[in-house]
Amino acid sequence: MWLTWRTSAKQRGLVFVGPSSAVLRRITDPAVLATTVAGTPNFAMTPANADLRGVRRVDVDVLGDAHGTMWAFPPVETTVRTGDALVLAESPAAFLDGEREDALREVARGLLSSFGYVGAGVVTFLIRSEKR
Repeated sequence: MWLTWRTSAKQRGLVFVGPSSAVLRRITDPAVLATTVAGTPNFAMTPANADLRGVRRVDVDVLGDAHGTMWAFPPVETTVRTGDALVLAESPAAFLDGEREDALREVARGLLSSFGYVGAGVVTFLIRSEKR
């Protein structure tokens, strides 16, 4: 479906901004993703059905170019939701100190760089509130 949409957009003269189909396949392959994040300290994959009570959600917007340069913007707390709909976004994420903010940005950059990601993307982190 994804490739069909992309081809259809191209035929209509629309420019697609985002990752290539090869990057999308790598990102969605659970084995590749698990191997990629395995060396990152204090980082673990969270199952889709995990209990998220007491967890804060933080998004890091990332922009990558075709030359391998990756920019990560300040983290945004997006914990306040109703279902899947975002109710409130707080930037900067007030509960993060500078060191932790820098670490999240570095992990986001490294993760998408490892996939050869080009375009705009978001890396979401789930952080237990009781841990600093």
